[in-house]
Amino acid sequence: MKEKKYLITVVVMMVAAFISALNNVLLNNALPSIMDEFQIASFATTQWLTTSYMLTAGVLIPASAFFITRFKSRNVFLTALMLFNIGTILAYFSTSFSFLLVSRIIQACGASVLSPLLMNIMITVFDREDRGKAMGMYGFIIMFAPSIGPTISGVLIDFFNWRALFLMILPFSLICLIVGFFKVDSLLPVDIHKKMDYLSVVLSGAGLSAILLGVNQFSNANSNLLISIGIIVVGLILVGLFIKRQFSIGNPLLDLSIYKFPMYALSSILLALLAMLMYSTMVTIPYFLQKVQLQSVSISGLVMLPPSVASVIAMPICGRWFDKYGIKPMAYSGFSIILITTLALSQLTMTTSLLWIVLVLIVRNVGTAMIMMPIQAYGLNQLPDKLNPSGTATNSTIQQVFGAVGTSVVTIAMTSISSRQEISLQGQGQLAEKALLVAIDYSQYIFVGIAIVALVIAYFLKSKSMYKAPVLEV
Repeated sequence: MKEKKYLITVVVMMVAAFISALNNVLLNNALPSIMDEFQIASFATTQWLTTSYMLTAGVLIPASAFFITRFKSRNVFLTALMLFNIGTILAYFSTSFSFLLVSRIIQACGASVLSPLLMNIMITVFDREDRGKAMGMYGFIIMFAPSIGPTISGVLIDFFNWRALFLMILPFSLICLIVGFFKVDSLLPVDIHKKMDYLSVVLSGAGLSAILLGVNQFSNANSNLLISIGIIVVGLILVGLFIKRQFSIGNPLLDLSIYKFPMYALSSILLALLAMLMYSTMVTIPYFLQKVQLQSVSISGLVMLPPSVASVIAMPICGRWFDKYGIKPMAYSGFSIILITTLALSQLTMTTSLLWIVLVLIVRNVGTAMIMMPIQAYGLNQLPDKLNPSGTATNSTIQQVFGAVGTSVVTIAMTSISSRQEISLQGQGQLAEKALLVAIDYSQYIFVGIAIVALVIAYFLKSKSMYKAPVLEV
């Protein structure tokens, strides 16, 4: 770290980012309880509590590059955390579903800025040669929250109710706000002449939200396929107009000149493929355990816990390996591990042991950790410092969009294959379970192909490549 005095600023922001990441996953287990309390008939309606959070982030993450560049990082942090606290308090006192939905959107307005801000702080206070270690620490925080979130929420809901989820995180969030007010410093350069291009905000927000909404609809069996495709097409058109505008105006919302750096562009492609590979497993394994092996929700959660912990432990270690060995061996090793474990998961049976699944997922998550933060550190190392806010915002958007794409791809594949298998397996026992098993196994081959493509692209990476500022001759 460049200056030890920055330590308290980094720690406070890391804790705040952890709280916001934890908040993002806590509510998943609470949706049935919320349905009962507010007497909501449709689960799809209740899911808007998570969908709205995702869509709000889709609007604000691209704009975070502007906020981080235009305003002091301290003020951005305090404003974002204040919004998050207001949303949390309102959510706790919600008296209707609509009130709770608005509260979640307010929460998301603050939370969506905290993660890109922390990443920019980390890559500023650490030298380029140590960014792997910095991103490993960042990954530890971001991955630790989802690994313990389901367990914490399950206990709180069983012993109290869904409101306890908001009450639990509020004291920690308020402490971060108070400490941040007195102790957090502004560490990033400020461009007071940068102006907000509101048309770009509308185009990026509406476009990304439409893509995420359309992709999300594919996961809903009751959705109209043509309408979902239409929403995605509209979203792609709006994003295309957004991209065109960024290159045609002098003060872009998101500086897409980052893609003039070839190694950053390659890192973005690999990050997108990795996001699809990660989120596909999050869907298929719990579905296999609950719908094929008929395990309980709690057993399913316990199976996913050790792999999550393994990835959390591996993140800082892999960050140091990246600093020492460079990106190429990390990418080769990581994607090879993912490829082998994906093939292993394509051989699941009705009697596959839980221990075997846990071990495969642990190995797979270590492979993921070898790529996830190192590839982002590598990409940002290709950029001049002034482009870091655009680079981090783009990385966050890529993960969100392509994670949703990966989820929908595997859902569509499983639904389609399962329907055909039910016809061919007519007359056999456990018809639905066997059809789902075949669908889950076959769907893995899609991601085998994605892992192979990633390995091919990784060949073109330059292991120790790093941006060097031009030397001015005097």
